Amino acid sequence: MSTFEKMISGGYFGNLCHFTFQTASKENYFTPGTTSAILALNELSSEDVNLFLTNPLAGKGALSLVVTEKTDIESCLKIVDCLMNRAAVLVAANLAAVVLRTNKGKTPEHPVLLTVEGSLYYKLHNFRTQIERYFREYLSGERKRYVEFKEVRHSSLVGAALAALIN
Repeated sequence: MSTFEKMISGGYFGNLCHFTFQTASKENYFTPGTTSAILALNELSSEDVNLFLTNPLAGKGALSLVVTEKTDIESCLKIVDCLMNRAAVLVAANLAAVVLRTNKGKTPEHPVLLTVEGSLYYKLHNFRTQIERYFREYLSGERKRYVEFKEVRHSSLVGAALAALIN
């Protein structure tokens, strides 16, 4: 797997948060109770992180169960926001580069159609909004392009099937 994918993929996001929380714990960033609870966590899924983002006090998911102090909740939310923001910037920059390279989408009548796959994009709280905000910032001013985001379920599979049929 490439480093880029590990920074933006839902399959790695929980592990990335887990590693970051454990590192912060070892540097005494959290209260003692939260520190020991986080260090005792064996893993953290992207779903656990999403449950925490959606409602940190609900007690759903591993992170919500171990981070209960108000200051630690705020700190964890800041950490996740930084990691999400980094991933959103990377995804948006990558997509914007592709759109600019194609030199398409210069008029609203002929926008570039973008399909995005991935659990993080569709399921992680506010992640899609962050990506699309950065994307529109990148493609503004003299780089203005018109795009339409469209969900196509299993688009890679559908694309591969169409390619096989065409050939």
